[in-house]
Formats: sequence, structure tokens, C-alpha cells
Amino acid sequence: MTAPLRIGIIGTGGMAHWHARQFLALGNTQIVAVCDIDAERAATFAKTYNAEKFYSDYKEMLAQSQLDAISIVTSNDAHHPISMAAIEAGIHVMCEKPLALTVAQAQEMYDASLKAGVITGVNFTHRNTPCFSLARKIIASGQIGKIYHVQCNYLQDWMLGLARRGSDTVVWRTDKRIAGSGELGDLGAHIIDLLHTVVGDIVAVNALLPNYPELHNEALPREAISDDIAALQLVAANGAVIHATASRVSTGLGNQMTLDIYGHEGAIKTDDLKETEAEACIGSFQVARRAWSTFRISDNERELNPIEIFVNSIRTGQQSDMGFAAGLKVQQVLEAAEQSAVTGQRISLV
Repeated sequence: MTAPLRIGIIGTGGMAHWHARQFLALGNTQIVAVCDIDAERAATFAKTYNAEKFYSDYKEMLAQSQLDAISIVTSNDAHHPISMAAIEAGIHVMCEKPLALTVAQAQEMYDASLKAGVITGVNFTHRNTPCFSLARKIIASGQIGKIYHVQCNYLQDWMLGLARRGSDTVVWRTDKRIAGSGELGDLGAHIIDLLHTVVGDIVAVNALLPNYPELHNEALPREAISDDIAALQLVAANGAVIHATASRVSTGLGNQMTLDIYGHEGAIKTDDLKETEAEACIGSFQVARRAWSTFRISDNERELNPIEIFVNSIRTGQQSDMGFAAGLKVQQVLEAAEQSAVTGQRISLV
């Protein structure tokens, strides 16, 4: 039996618990060190997951803990410096999305990982949600035909909840100096990654990225408020037109992602709140009658989650397709969307 993988986790907020649980569920892995700028929170997290040590300085953790891999679960502005330091130390890197603040940063991270020969991963958690995996299987069967139109929405309402409560806290995701963007990077990154695997490469972008200052804490300067909605019109390399929306002001929706695909021979509707099924209108009989059937994915068809993929890649030495290359590809679309929102123009990626 090989020695357990020694894992470090940097950033110990809510999502870090998911990372830790996924690593430990795989077996033959150990959370040996954790880091957070809040030392007390790091100590509590370390105790929860039986980590040997906790730190408030990631550089000290990387130098002292003899790590095989790290998970970066920090604010977006820290992804680049921490990744670069870990790569320089020869440590494998799993990073939250979006990969970086800019394409230039993402490119540097990707290039450095190739040069160092380390395995990378990006936590695109929605790519392999069972209903979306099922959609890919139906498309691969050829029963949809040429795809003409796609709608993808990722909707939440938490910003409205903060505003109603009059919270004194400035959430870092609302500050574009730290987050880079708001819903564009937070939820839009998931949308773009999913579209890349379902429809194909995005070649053109139009975007609106509004924010609503009345919802935000007065301590946050207006010019620093990140987008509350990302409304995207995209064109895929195959000619498909895509309408996508990411929002944190969608009343009544805590966390819902939907993907609808319309092709020449059929159509698919998916909703991650019904995560093991998809509706499809396929075959001449159903298409002629506009009739839909529900298809379900079996347990043995389940695809691996990003942490499972990352660990498997480390153990096999084979980089997966959910690494920094995928993160860079998404970052290019996100940056094009930001340019479009500023100029009001369609931005080409080819």
C-alpha cells in the first residue's frame, strides 16, 4: 500500500469543509496542515479534521509540512500567489474557481505547473452533477443532432437576504478588488466550464454585468462593488447561440442551476434540484408530438467529483481535463465578458 497523501488546506471557510470531507472519504489521505489568516479558525478546523498543525501564513505551511498536495479555498485574489508558491515547491494544487483574477495570472499558473510537472485541479463542482452527465450522454448518442440554442442559468438570492437583514459585514465576493468579479466569476465560471463540456468552445461574448448599490453595505465604495448579475450571450464554435445568467438576486432561489439544450433532432432540459434525471424530447415520434420523457442516470454511471479526479490524477501521474488548462479556458471567457460589459461590444475569442 502506498503512503497516504499528505494534504494541506489553505482557507478554512465553509467550502473548505467540503474539500476536507471529500479528501478523507477517499481513504489513504491525511489532512496534515491547515492555514487561515484567522489563526483561531484555523485551529478549530485543524482539530475537526485531525490535522497535525495549523498556520496563519501559507508560506510557513508550505515550507514546514512536507505536503504532497494542497487545496486553495481562499478569496480569489490569493489563488495566484499561493498556487505559484506551491508549484515552485513541487506541490500538487487543487484550486477553487475562478482560477485567477486575470487571464495573465491564469496563464502564468498553467505554464508554471507544466514546467514543474505538478498535477492541478480546479473545483468545477457542477460539471459532473449527474443530470448534466446524463445530458452529455444523450448528446453523445446523436439523438439531439446539431445544437442550435442553449439556455443555462445559475441563480441564488443570498445578496437580497443580506440587504434585508442590514448586515454590517462586507462579503468579500461583493468587493471586486478581492474577488475580481462577482457573479461572473463565482457562478459564471461554473456555467462556462459546463458549457465547454456540453456544447464546445465559446468563440464570442456579449455581456451585461450590473450591480445594485442600494443592496450593498455603505462601507464598500461604489466603484468596488462587483456584479450582482452576469447576463451573457455567447456563441459556440459550432454556431450554437447560448443565453446564460448568473445571479445572486433571484428571489426565492437558494441555489439552482439549469441547462436546456435545443437541437435539430431533439431537446434536453435539466435542473440540478432533480440531480439524477433529465427530460428529453427525442425521436421522431416524440418530436412530432412535442412529447417529453424523463430519463434517469444510474449509480454506476456517476462521474467522479473534482477532488476524486484530482487525487486519482496524482496517483496515476496523468493530468485530468479538470486542471489549470480548463481553468485558463474559462478565465479567457470571463475576461472577454468583462471587456464586453465595459465597451458594450461583442468580444471575439478567435
